[in-house]
Amino acid sequence: MTTTAGSTLKVGKSKYKLVQLHFHTPSEHTRYGKHRPMEVHFVHINDKKQLAVVGIFMRLGKKPNPLFAKILENAPQNVGKNVGKNVVKNSMVNGKGLHSRKMRTYFSYSGSLTTPPCSEQVRWFVMKNSVRVSATQITAFKKLFKHTNRPTQAMNGRIINKN
Repeated sequence: MTTTAGSTLKVGKSKYKLVQLHFHTPSEHTRYGKHRPMEVHFVHINDKKQLAVVGIFMRLGKKPNPLFAKILENAPQNVGKNVGKNVVKNSMVNGKGLHSRKMRTYFSYSGSLTTPPCSEQVRWFVMKNSVRVSATQITAFKKLFKHTNRPTQAMNGRIINKN
């Protein structure tokens, strides 16, 4: 999905521009060893072509999430061979509907992209708090995009920081 202009992430002295967001079901990260129903990734890039990704768990809530409803409305109903490609066309989103100001605590580590080519040197920021979506929304997404997650990888000596 494409995003509205001006969405940035500042890490130290480096400014990253939000270039896309995508979803995984179930989540690719785990918390206390357990996957969540979904996870959204906000992919950012800086002037040096370095990547930073913000991951936010999506969990079951009572009400539909308005932004996620818009995303589902614009999703193709027959994905087929387009999985992994930018399949939501003519839809601009503002990612603010998928996070909140309460999201201040996060876990960070150096890792890789979770989709091919799985390049290393990605700065990951996984939020402690999650966004809520309804059971109907989770089911609708799973119908369109089945098992879009990469299996959880071994730590391989990575250090996870809590901020």
